[in-house]
Amino acid sequence: MKGYLKNILRGAAGDLSSYIGAVLIIALGVLILVAETDIRWNLRDSLNRYYEKQHFADVFVKLERMPGRELGKLREIKGVKEVFGRLSEDLRLQTEEGGDIVSVHMLAVGEEDSLNRCLIAGNFPEGDGICIGYKMFQDRGLHYGDPVRLIIGDRPRTFYICGTVQEPEYIYAIPPGGAQIPDTLIYDIACLERRSLENCLGKAGIVNELGIRLERGYSFQDVREQLRERLSEYGISSLVSREDQLSYHQMDSQFAQLFAVSILLPLIFFLVSAFMLYVVLIKLIERDRALIGTMKAFGFPDLSLTTGYLFVGALVSAFGSFLGSLLSVPMERYALYLYSLYYNLPKRELHYYWESRAAAAFLALMISLAAVLAGVRGILKVHPAESMRAAVPEQRSGKKLPDFLRLRLSPAQRMSLRFMLRNKRRNLLAAFAAAFPFALSSVIFSFNVIAEHMYTMQFTKVELYDMKLSLDGFKDRNNMENSMRQIAGIYELECEARYSVSLEHENHSLLSSLTAFRRDSSEHRLADCYGREIRLRRGGLVINSITAGKLGIRAGDELSVYNPYLAKNKVSLPVVYVAEESFGGGCYIDIDEMQRYFPKKIGVNELLFKVQRGEEKRVRKILSETSSVRSFTESSRVLKSYRSLIDSMSSMMTIFSSLSVAMGFVLIINIRNILLRERRNEFGTLLLFGTPSKELRSMILWEELADFSLGIIIGFPLSFLVRDILSKILSSDAYLLKFHVPPTSYLKGFWLCASVSALSLLLSFRSLGKIDVAEVLKERE
Repeated sequence: MKGYLKNILRGAAGDLSSYIGAVLIIALGVLILVAETDIRWNLRDSLNRYYEKQHFADVFVKLERMPGRELGKLREIKGVKEVFGRLSEDLRLQTEEGGDIVSVHMLAVGEEDSLNRCLIAGNFPEGDGICIGYKMFQDRGLHYGDPVRLIIGDRPRTFYICGTVQEPEYIYAIPPGGAQIPDTLIYDIACLERRSLENCLGKAGIVNELGIRLERGYSFQDVREQLRERLSEYGISSLVSREDQLSYHQMDSQFAQLFAVSILLPLIFFLVSAFMLYVVLIKLIERDRALIGTMKAFGFPDLSLTTGYLFVGALVSAFGSFLGSLLSVPMERYALYLYSLYYNLPKRELHYYWESRAAAAFLALMISLAAVLAGVRGILKVHPAESMRAAVPEQRSGKKLPDFLRLRLSPAQRMSLRFMLRNKRRNLLAAFAAAFPFALSSVIFSFNVIAEHMYTMQFTKVELYDMKLSLDGFKDRNNMENSMRQIAGIYELECEARYSVSLEHENHSLLSSLTAFRRDSSEHRLADCYGREIRLRRGGLVINSITAGKLGIRAGDELSVYNPYLAKNKVSLPVVYVAEESFGGGCYIDIDEMQRYFPKKIGVNELLFKVQRGEEKRVRKILSETSSVRSFTESSRVLKSYRSLIDSMSSMMTIFSSLSVAMGFVLIINIRNILLRERRNEFGTLLLFGTPSKELRSMILWEELADFSLGIIIGFPLSFLVRDILSKILSSDAYLLKFHVPPTSYLKGFWLCASVSALSLLLSFRSLGKIDVAEVLKERE
């Protein structure tokens, strides 16, 4: 059997380039699988330890205000194990450098905090000490001892930075009224010692954020209604489980996205490598047909004859797995760096998991062995006597070519066409080699175009203002408009109201937002991800498609909306339209119609306006001195935040596009080489009978053009499938991706595949010149 194995290895060595191609494609699949899995496990393990260490709660409640002494009543609810409350407030913060209007979500902390503990680096804030959010501290280049001023009503107070703070509830901290992604230059958390914040705000003994831990065996559904009943008098603005808490849900969505990518893309690469292995082994087994027949005649079992080929498949998967594991290291480091830009995660050294590498190697091995078994199965069924002689040629029909083709084609072209018609499977194989790289690369190349379209559309059709103010409470609409118009340089002023609301539909609940603005607004409009304008409609709500998906709601359904400022009880509103927006979330209503549904007077807490060119700095300075301004957003900054997010995604897509280019290069060249080697005897015989090399090259050119054209045609519907899959797995709570592949991306994919096919054609011409007629005659004997 050693001699038999050596013969198989010698045969494999004769077609080494094809096996190297299979190794490279397996390596690309292992690279993606290991990198994405390791990142997911690193984030998961880091967060689980973080949640456990900081005693992350099971239920989260936001209230208007509640006396802390009343917390004990909640412990009487069956299933509630522990209750914790703290005071919090959004406050303006000024640093020595000035410039931007900065806001912080200020938390009251104490060393006795039992749930949702703050992770403090440096000194605990006492007296005039303050801890600033870790990412804001880093991004703004702050230092311990730096003075900062908190704008509390009309009384600015100076504190000194004594440390940094992180809190598991605010891993994903979104500025109020701004982009739906973090911008820690202007918004983050901060903390003061509990009594210090209570004295600053004049709210001694008051809490407005609760964390609740449940007894084992109890769920949020078991205690939700009792909590709502007992807390309703304190103005509930949010009551959610851990799964629906913003930061937790955002990270959970990222884990699902990473899991989908780690399964889908590697599977594609593994199947392509299996496809190549199958084709190569079929040719190797056909070459060894007589040897296999002889060994079967001497009584060798099928398992023994198969082992050598399985060994070749195992070698290919082993080399591919090793190479892919090595290449995954830099990709993991880069991906973890990108996550650290947008999420306030605790520091952690990147850990490399052997389990992910073992799983990837096992999957690659199984797929490779499956490809080998599929290739070996046919020849092992043949009787030894039949294996001793050449395979009987398949019967072909002798139909003539139609006259309109026969008269217009040269002899070489007619011969090529007959070959393609007789060998449809081979030509489909060659067409697939071009179709798949064309489809995948075209879709991936379209990402940058789509991203540019998304944020250009956002600020030419949706967010048309220059600046937006969030106020420290709800104000009278007319009074605010009159006050703002006194500031020179401001024009096209509009007011809108944004409420944090609890949305409920059937068994689903979600903390979201309700935004009310004018139907004919010139500063804020709605548009879907294709750029089509959406008008606010009378008679109900327009809801974002991502929000609707979480609630399982469709147009025509009733949605329960609750906010203590608007009504004491939940209000049911009809959903009139589901909008597929590129960015954002929540639901929308006409501000002039809102009073129909809610009994309390509708105030406004956001102001949108344009600023005359050259007046931006002066207007910004005036607004920074206004005590009622809670936060400040410029459309240019929001655009920058969106661009930054999409650009980071774009860098990962660039990596994936490079991998698809590499796969296309390997696949096209190797499949063409395999098909050319299969016809080596045919071309050698034609050369022997005096056919000019030029005519043979014409035949190869004609066939490759036909196969390439068929591949491009197949690639178009295949790209639709790839587009829909990638759109689904790459969309998140912050944005909705709808890939629509533009002609320029198809053109790039076409030129990529055409260039590789041209190189393959040149290599085929070179191989044609190396055919030894004498060797061909020996083989035919």
